[in-house]
Amino acid sequence: MKILGLDIGGANLKHAAVNFVSNGTEVVVDCSETYFPFWTDHKRFDCEIAAIRKSIEQDSVDAVAVTITAELADCFESKRQGINFIVDEIEKVFSQTPCRYYSTRGILNEAAAAKSNWSDTAASNWHASAWYLFQKHRLGDGFMIDIGSTTTDIIAVKNGWPVSNGATDLDRLRSGQLLYAGVGRTPVCSLIDEIDLDGTRVSLARELFATMADAIAWHQAEPSDGATPTADGRSNSVQSCRSRLCRMLCADDGDLSDEQVDQIAEQCVCALRRLVTTQVHRVVGAHPDIAKTFVVAGSGKWLAKEVVELVGTDHLSDALADRADPVRVVEPFASGLASQVVPAMAVAAKYHCDHRTD
Repeated sequence: MKILGLDIGGANLKHAAVNFVSNGTEVVVDCSETYFPFWTDHKRFDCEIAAIRKSIEQDSVDAVAVTITAELADCFESKRQGINFIVDEIEKVFSQTPCRYYSTRGILNEAAAAKSNWSDTAASNWHASAWYLFQKHRLGDGFMIDIGSTTTDIIAVKNGWPVSNGATDLDRLRSGQLLYAGVGRTPVCSLIDEIDLDGTRVSLARELFATMADAIAWHQAEPSDGATPTADGRSNSVQSCRSRLCRMLCADDGDLSDEQVDQIAEQCVCALRRLVTTQVHRVVGAHPDIAKTFVVAGSGKWLAKEVVELVGTDHLSDALADRADPVRVVEPFASGLASQVVPAMAVAAKYHCDHRTD
């Protein structure tokens, strides 16, 4: 059985074509992540989906499974309108193939049910990912930390099932399980107001001159992955990242030394690490009965691993100070794109799980 999993995000389209062999083993035969700004390009959505269909040879796909978060794009007047639009377009492109849509109730619905229960269909990828990663590794309890280019999900899992006080984005923002910050598109000025530059506090420009992708690229001395456009439209080279970071201090390249740019980048990365760490402590502290097993995923999984190390040594709350259980890290995908397309793989696995006959 070959299933195409689609993760329809507001800024990126992800797909994973997964072949499930007779013993249940999954083989990813094709996967990709493509930048697609829904807020400006939604009228081209059908063309993008058709291109994915063509790339994986539609005739060999037995079904399509979908999870959606792009309904939040502000090209739509409401999330309900967004769900209806996306479902209708997918149904048109894959008119000859069964399509199912993931719900935060943990089920796959046909198109009509997905649209009538739009609030369950909306923002469902975190639920699919947590279910998939924990069942894949036969884990019962723990936490998933999935850091992407735009958002971070910190999901408590009990008996292999995601635990949340509510399934909407607003509910999860309230509980701390959703953090709208990531390692790519997040503007630097949204995370940090000022930096210590050579011992002097300097305010940053509150302008989209640079993103976290720039700070991380300079910090790690390698180009950003180029998955999303840069703030100024120029390249994602390390030198261009340097120029954008200088702009955060209203400076040109020649105005700052490499050591001073190091200070900017380091403090930006520290700010994001600190923010994620605080949120992880908050979620872990709210679930004292769940073991400190952390499954990490996403393009920022390297940061998730750093955060887990801090969680193992910090005691930011009484709830954690009383926790004697050891910290364990599970990294499902050591390298490659698979870690970045987990939601697409998850819904494909869910469809197979529901329809397997072996």
